[in-house]
Amino acid sequence: MDGRILVTRPQPAAERTSERLAAMGFTAVELPLTQTVALPVRAGAIPAEFDAVAVTSENALLHAGDTLSSIREKPCFAVGARTAARARVCGFTTVIEGPGDAAALADIVIGATKAQATILFLCGRDRLDRLETALSTSGRRPVPVETYDTQDVSYSAETLAEKLGEGAFAAVLLYSVRAAARCAELISNRQLSTDRLICLSPRISKPVTALTGLRIEIAPASTEAAVLALLLPAAKGA
Repeated sequence: MDGRILVTRPQPAAERTSERLAAMGFTAVELPLTQTVALPVRAGAIPAEFDAVAVTSENALLHAGDTLSSIREKPCFAVGARTAARARVCGFTTVIEGPGDAAALADIVIGATKAQATILFLCGRDRLDRLETALSTSGRRPVPVETYDTQDVSYSAETLAEKLGEGAFAAVLLYSVRAAARCAELISNRQLSTDRLICLSPRISKPVTALTGLRIEIAPASTEAAVLALLLPAAKGA
């Protein structure tokens, strides 16, 4: 395999993706189009009594800071393997690992808790409400605690030219709506050249659907493994 692949996700995830691409024989170029920053958890955000913790993003744990010291004795429901591993590193004594999807995690939480249970939800400011809606509908009480925010990363024209180098990318990997919107701008402004975009989900593909002359692919599952599998020859019909 060959070709340069542009990785647009934030650090430290971008570095992990680059390592996986290198193992597959690709040349990875990291250009994070967003970054995560910690938010101060307001006083009184943690209820005096709650039954469990739910987390749908590793970033929520990475940026939680001292908040974790008062909650890690509770069961932690983590959306997938990486978030579950981070929860264990953070000191949670009981971690229940989900299959990687927020809706599926909600079903697991509902099945393991009683009606009226209070679920502390560590999350970002910019998020979907699937977990919260499912828990509320089931009679549980989700309490969101925002530990991080996602912001755009800006680059000067000179920095972009230096990072992107010469020639087109074999593919660009898109993991968020915000990154997809930024990618669309770069392509429209002729600062980024590629004919293939690979998106983590249908929602993430929306900002780039108006671009013409591009092959836009959507991973069959919202996991990085599914994204990277589309780069394999079998996925391209070879």
